[in-house]
Amino acid sequence: MSFTFLIPNAQGAAEGTYGGLVTVTDSLTGTTIGLDRDLVPLSLGGFTTYQYFEVEVMPNPNLAPVLNCPLMVSPNPPIVNVPAQFSAAAATDPDGPGPITYQWDFDYQNNGTDFSPPDGTTSTPNTTSTFNDQLLHTVGIRAVDSLGAASAPCTVTFAPVAGLACAEQPQFAVQNQTDIVENYLRHYYDGGIGGYPAQGWNDSIAVSPVSSDVYILATSRLNGQTYGGFYVQRSSDGGCTWGPPVLVANRNDPPPPPPHPATNFDQWSTLPYTATLGVTADGHPVVAFMEGICWTRFVYGTNSGANSTSWALPQTVFIENWGSYYEWFHHVLPDPNDPARISIVWRGAKQSGETFPGGSLSGCIRMATTTDAGPSATWMTRVLVDGVTGGGLDKRNVFASLGSPLTGDQKDVFAVWNSDANSNLFLVKYEFSTDMASPVVQVESAGGIHRDPNLVVDGANNPIVLYDTAGTGRDVVARKGVDGFPPTFPNPPVTVNSAFLAGDQISHRATVDRATNRLFVLVQDEGTGFSQLKLVTLNSAMAVTDTIDANTNDPSGTAYYHRHPHIDWRAPHLFLLWQDSQYTFSSPTTESQWRDALRILSR
Repeated sequence: MSFTFLIPNAQGAAEGTYGGLVTVTDSLTGTTIGLDRDLVPLSLGGFTTYQYFEVEVMPNPNLAPVLNCPLMVSPNPPIVNVPAQFSAAAATDPDGPGPITYQWDFDYQNNGTDFSPPDGTTSTPNTTSTFNDQLLHTVGIRAVDSLGAASAPCTVTFAPVAGLACAEQPQFAVQNQTDIVENYLRHYYDGGIGGYPAQGWNDSIAVSPVSSDVYILATSRLNGQTYGGFYVQRSSDGGCTWGPPVLVANRNDPPPPPPHPATNFDQWSTLPYTATLGVTADGHPVVAFMEGICWTRFVYGTNSGANSTSWALPQTVFIENWGSYYEWFHHVLPDPNDPARISIVWRGAKQSGETFPGGSLSGCIRMATTTDAGPSATWMTRVLVDGVTGGGLDKRNVFASLGSPLTGDQKDVFAVWNSDANSNLFLVKYEFSTDMASPVVQVESAGGIHRDPNLVVDGANNPIVLYDTAGTGRDVVARKGVDGFPPTFPNPPVTVNSAFLAGDQISHRATVDRATNRLFVLVQDEGTGFSQLKLVTLNSAMAVTDTIDANTNDPSGTAYYHRHPHIDWRAPHLFLLWQDSQYTFSSPTTESQWRDALRILSR
């Protein structure tokens, strides 16, 4: 008979051959038999056999550590002559214990010479390296235990990109911060835009996805002008040098007459009204704006040499069939993949052609879409939410964003607003796949006042709404939603400005790095005497990871208000735009020299 069983090495026996003895006993309990009556009875017990065996203890194979890929590089791609950060998840060792070290190879070739010797060794899976060319590089990392067993490598491949070749040097440096590299900083438009402070909040910035073009829009007037306009300046070298301000629409290109001339305001009053700037997937700058009292208009730009742009005649997207309420808060949203598709979202006066008992009804959320973007486009308009079906009767402060291209939802449109009646926040999602607008979602209804909503959409197509509260300190908070039809907001709000001095954080703009879901928020902070700007970074878990001063080192002898923040992200750069107002401390204190300022960071 043959029996198989396991013998654990409970005593931790070393390598070698060991003998053992196994016994097998039957189950007889014994009996008594007699041969005849003259003999003594014989007692028979159980039967036992014995078997000698040998056990060979083999050498310990020392299993190698397991390193979890991917290997990440930030920024991606790295910038020439700027330190890049590399990181991977910590390795595990199946048969530890023992310290794990990490070996690096900065010219990984996938051959026997890699890591021999390593280009660097660290105790954590993080390091930095600098590259001085724009060639293709592969960097590798592997984990090694105390006995020399090595994991399979993780690698990342990239071609570094050139930094901004600006002639001027940075005016200030960021100290004691990780993950931030100061590149080329503040530019003032001294000979250009000198507009009214009250309209400065309407500035915006957009960065081309296919070139080094950067565009800035300001609602302003040039020196000596009676009327203002939308002016755009272009930098064809990533923000180093700038062309002159170019008017994108002027008084000689009026829209059609309004439906109710008696209520028509001047086409241009002292300054025009709301506008936003964008860049199409093939690099054309575009502007959507409100003109007069009830026109939504669009203008298409074409690059015409270094730092210069020519603009087509404005197109009339929509004429509100009501003459006493504004088209307001326009947002132009170019499709990141389709250069012919552009969406515009705005707050309208009322549903066209409808009347409501008791007078007018303001606060519709409108969307217009074109699939033939160009100097002359055709527009399809729709009402995403009217003033009756949800989200308050008087919708204000509308902000909009496209869905995530990483999930194929870049044709979706999200819009958020607050109701002036109760200052609650609401959101609606237009879903391209169904060609439907979702039911209205109430994002925030807690006690207090919630205003100035902003909106970004992360890489997983989840909306993130940012807004300020009118309670103590008017904190800026962010609330992350979960995509759906409609989206939901199960997560609690996160305070963005918890590191600030107590004060009044009243204005903010945000952008998101969809590759990592890092959220960047530029906040106007009133808690430092004059308006200052702070850049706050939140990770994918919506935790604040750092806060830095976005503006420092003002010229000696002057005091500035830094206000009306705007921000854009094109890896690996953050573009921070704001308006500076120099104060003179005469009697009375006056503001002068309003100028746009730009700061460029690498993240």
